[in-house]
Amino acid sequence: MRREIRLPILLLVATAGLAILGCAQQQEPVGRLSASAGEVELGYPGVAKVDLSWEMVSALDGLEGEPIVFLHLLDAQGNILRTFDHDFPAAWTAGGEHSYTVPIYQSALAPPLDEGSYPLTAGLYDRAGHRWSLESAGREIAEGEYELTSVVVGGPDAQMPQFFFSSNWLSVEGGTDLQTLARRWLTDDGVVRLGGLTSPGELWLRVGIPQGGGALQEPVITDGEGEQMVMVTTTCGDAAVQVSGAGSHAVTLPISLPEAGEETQAAAGECEIRFHANYHLLSQDGNERRTMVLEGLFWSQPS
Repeated sequence: MRREIRLPILLLVATAGLAILGCAQQQEPVGRLSASAGEVELGYPGVAKVDLSWEMVSALDGLEGEPIVFLHLLDAQGNILRTFDHDFPAAWTAGGEHSYTVPIYQSALAPPLDEGSYPLTAGLYDRAGHRWSLESAGREIAEGEYELTSVVVGGPDAQMPQFFFSSNWLSVEGGTDLQTLARRWLTDDGVVRLGGLTSPGELWLRVGIPQGGGALQEPVITDGEGEQMVMVTTTCGDAAVQVSGAGSHAVTLPISLPEAGEETQAAAGECEIRFHANYHLLSQDGNERRTMVLEGLFWSQPS
């Protein structure tokens, strides 16, 4: 005789409630994200560019602060090797679209990645750490994290310049996170010399201007008045960039080669990058001096 199994009514109601709750917790995608290239090549110490296109489908309910885009470079086991997080560079408006280019890089201050192909993933989150669901051509590998493209890292490139630091740069030290893997402090004005230049290009830098506190005293302005400032110039061209205010600053310097026959350092494939700060800071005991800190150093080949 067949026996019927009857579940208690309360259990049936509870099970249905959990199913409804599970459906309610499924987030609807707030946007669509795509990348223009299926594969990106990244040299050392180089810069590669990833084009991102966003369609903003709906508002970011519960947003704390501004929306942030994360980019993670992963190894084969899914461990994060590098991050390239940045603020979403536009107002998030439902129904809007926005496209822009993000640089990914290997800094000359840090060891190179091993040769191979690495997945680059992306997502959207806020200051509280909340991630939003997106639509993407790539698969979702974790909650709110989507495979975007592949980054191919090759071996040494003879076209990349070499970097030589003047004596007033301190030794390389560990960075603050996977976005700044290593950094190098300057104690006064300083020079980075580029050697082995074979073509023009762009030098990309991350320049940190420290503020007082912790191990450092308050900054002392030694040149002029006003806020802290760093001037970056080059002997290979007339480019000059000034950054000011405490924090991390992106600097891009176009580097040109002189015409044949010019009697300059650059004629031999060399170039100087010069740094001048209008301030200094001392350690709390007064025994050590600091000006700026170099947080990234990359070379972009001409396209």
